[in-house]
Parts: sequence; C-alpha cells; structure tokens
Amino acid sequence: MEPSPSLDATIVLRSSQGESHYGARVVIDPSTGAMRADLIDTPSEPGQAPQASLRSVSGRWLFDAVPEGRIRINGVAVAGARIVSAGDVISVAGSQLLIEEAQPRSLALRLFELEGTDTLPPVGDSVRIVAAPAEDLPVELGDVPSVEGALPAAGAARAPRSKLNYAAWVMGVLLAVVLGLFALLRPIALDLQPSDAKVRSLGNFSWQSAASVFVFPGNHTLHAERQGYEPFELKVDASAEQGEEFLLETLDTDDGARTLGELGIGTNYGITAGTGEILLDEKIGGTVHMAVGASYPECGGQNESAVHTDLVCDLRGGGRIEVDGEPFQEDGRFLV
Repeated sequence: MEPSPSLDATIVLRSSQGESHYGARVVIDPSTGAMRADLIDTPSEPGQAPQASLRSVSGRWLFDAVPEGRIRINGVAVAGARIVSAGDVISVAGSQLLIEEAQPRSLALRLFELEGTDTLPPVGDSVRIVAAPAEDLPVELGDVPSVEGALPAAGAARAPRSKLNYAAWVMGVLLAVVLGLFALLRPIALDLQPSDAKVRSLGNFSWQSAASVFVFPGNHTLHAERQGYEPFELKVDASAEQGEEFLLETLDTDDGARTLGELGIGTNYGITAGTGEILLDEKIGGTVHMAVGASYPECGGQNESAVHTDLVCDLRGGGRIEVDGEPFQEDGRFLV
C-alpha cells in the first residue's frame, strides 16, 4: 500500500539569507543543491538529470535520493527512499541540510554552504616523529619548601589522620555509591486516577515521584493502591537488550513519546525477510508492529509527538495474538 501524501505540511529552509517556505514536497537538484517546491510529481524534461525529492507522507518525512546523485545522509551514501528525522544531516552538492525540527506537519532545514571550507592536512604532512633518547635523562627537583616556607626535616613522620578524616572519606564513598545506584534507575511514566495513589514494585526497590516511578532495569510488577479503591497490578519491562540508552532518550523526547501511536498486523506474505525499509518490513506477513509517539489524525488518532518510532515483532517463530481471550493468529498464521 502506497502511503498518502500530506498536502497541508510545510517545509522551511533557513540560511544566512533568511527563511524560505515551501509546501509539503520539494525537488532537489543533486548537481547544484538547488531546491524548488513541487506539490505534484512533475515529469523530468528530456535530457534532465534525475532529481531528488523530500516530501511529507502520513505525518513522516521521506527523502528519495537518486542513485547518480552522490547524496549522503549522516555521512552514509544513499540511493532510494529513507525516512529522515530531527538531527539528520543531508549532504548534497556543495552544501549540507541539517534537519532542525521534524514535526508531522512541519519540517525545518538549516542550510550550510561548504564551498571554500579549508580541509585539515594529512597527519604525515604536519607531524614529525621524534626519536627517543638513548638513556633516561635525570630530573633534579631541588629542595621543595613546605607550605610555611621551611624545609621539611629528613625522615620526619607524618601526623596521624584524625577520625574526622576517615569519617569524611567513608561518607564520600557512600555518597558515590548512592549516586551510582540512582543513576541506574529507570523512570516509568504514571497517569494515575486518582493521582495520589501509591505505586511500588513488588519485591524490588522503587521510588515514586509525582509523575513517575523509578525502578532498576528488569521485569517488575507494579502495585497501585489507595484507600477506598481496588488494588491494581501491572507487569512491565523497563529494559532493552540492545540500545537501551537510545530507547529511553527517545521515550523522553516529549509528553506524547511514551504513548502508543500505532498498532498494525502485517499481511503481506510476499515478503519473507527484512529489507531494512521500515515501510516494507512493518507489513511482512506474520508480524505485528507498534509505534510509540505520534498517531495518524486521518485514522482518528489524537496523540501528538515529534516521535514516531515503529517496533516490529516477528511472530512466525512462535507467537500468538488473542482477541477477547480467543486465539486470532498463531505462529504468524490467521486462525479465523
């Protein structure tokens, strides 16, 4: 299924000359870096080199590079369609485009001209190897005065440390340990009704703040209780086997980043293995995918976020989907 273009989105180009505003689609000449608005797919003129394009598709921004354009994204050569986000750098011709903001309905680019920039010389041109001396050179420090300006007597014994010194050293070690333990804690956002309910992790250390409960990485059973209400328990996993730091940074982007924005079931059994293109991989038959962050307004979604990160789970090797307690799909095959 081809995603629908978002015609109400806006692209803003910022440079030393000011700001230029475009629509939801621009065409870029790979040989010059020139950019022009193009809301429809205008065919190339005869003899004209293929053009690259940047357009809004279903709330995300798709950059389509041509194979002959020698275009790079974050230093890696690309030839094809790629989803871009805030922080990505697109290198084309003699300039770079930094994506400063990437919202579902707006994209802000910062133009940096690279022509005329000096290049650092190779190491061999500016560094000369110095041969090591044949023997160690003696270093004479002379007499080192004490703080009061008098020379210390030879063989003078040091004054014994006081109990306060040892106590301060022990307190410093304990403080470092406590700070290290708190650095390992991971926040789990809370949306409590009523808001003064108490939440703790059963059998594990936890600490509750106004909007989060902090736990160590791993599996946890959160227990919420308040007088006059039935207790509630929820099992959560606050860790990742790989890229945990990146995952947590993504979820902390804004208030909507920790909310589920999309849930889908892949039905394209013509694709049997991952391609590296998320728009294709999320539709592989026998998989499910969920996205954290922004939802699709055209589908009735109301969650807003600068993040929309798809997470694909392959159920073909052993997985099950249940609807109202009844099996709906097992091992990637539908049962109804």
